Amino acid sequence: QELNRKSDNKTVKEIKEWIEQELNRKSDNKTVKEIKEWSEQQLDTKATQKEFELYLKSINYAKEYIKLSSENLQNLIDEAKKRLPHEKLTPQDLLTITKEDEHKFDAFYVKFEDKFRGTRIDIKGRLTVYLPYIEQLQFKKDDITLLDVGCGRGEWLELLQENGYHKVKGLDLNSIMVSQSQEFGLAVVQSDVIEYLSSLKDESLSIITGFHIIEHLPFEILMHMFQESLRVLKRGGMVIFETPNPENLLVGSCNFYTDPTHINPIPPTTGEFLLQDIGFVNIRILRLHPLRKVKDIENNNSIIINEIINAYSKEQDYAIIGYKR
Repeated sequence: QELNRKSDNKTVKEIKEWIEQELNRKSDNKTVKEIKEWSEQQLDTKATQKEFELYLKSINYAKEYIKLSSENLQNLIDEAKKRLPHEKLTPQDLLTITKEDEHKFDAFYVKFEDKFRGTRIDIKGRLTVYLPYIEQLQFKKDDITLLDVGCGRGEWLELLQENGYHKVKGLDLNSIMVSQSQEFGLAVVQSDVIEYLSSLKDESLSIITGFHIIEHLPFEILMHMFQESLRVLKRGGMVIFETPNPENLLVGSCNFYTDPTHINPIPPTTGEFLLQDIGFVNIRILRLHPLRKVKDIENNNSIIINEIINAYSKEQDYAIIGYKR
């Protein structure tokens, strides 16, 4: 995805040499072979050296994280064996084991996002739709403080900085994504959303955003996050939460479940009601990303197919936007 840009032959040669050097680091023969094959295919399209370096860094992050996780887990097991049955594990020991277990799929989800979410450029392009809503707030630009929960790879934070908003911070549980975001110079911390929001003072933020996060949360945690969001927002502050739109038949019946970590789709009217019940006002639903029309040239049934697929809504995503009175 990152190698779709052109470059001259000299740059390609340099990238090939650089790849050979990178592949000599900490990798088994099978992985080396796979990466070499992948590299030869991708270099046919060419890329800038900087973008390619960033991609390989993400590979190294995943490899190093897997290695570190395995070592940490083995150390915990060895320590448990030493201390049982003569000594019971302390609550802190159990918490450490639990925390380590929570991150065992971090590397998997980074690869999943790279495949299904889209490139950084694609995501930043989609997110520009929210900039006018921020510009309409009553706060001065330099005073706006924003928190993006579940910030992932940090595209939204990067877009905000490019548009002159500098008091922006993100948080995510995925340790690899946090490292990648920090690699881009973004202010991102690894933290649970409820723990982080609970640590903030009343009326300390101007905006809270979350893109494709609420469909991952159990109902109790979702409502707790909404409650904490209302508490920490300044008067006139705003929340934006984007999520898949189950009104679209393909999304509701299939595409939503592409991500195995999704829990439940949230219909737009339900999302609107949840924010209203917490106390947000002036709520609006913004439907986004229309589905491209389906064409059936052979059977000439494109109109019928489109009517069926888009029976209720063509937009694949929607955002609920609410304000604090």
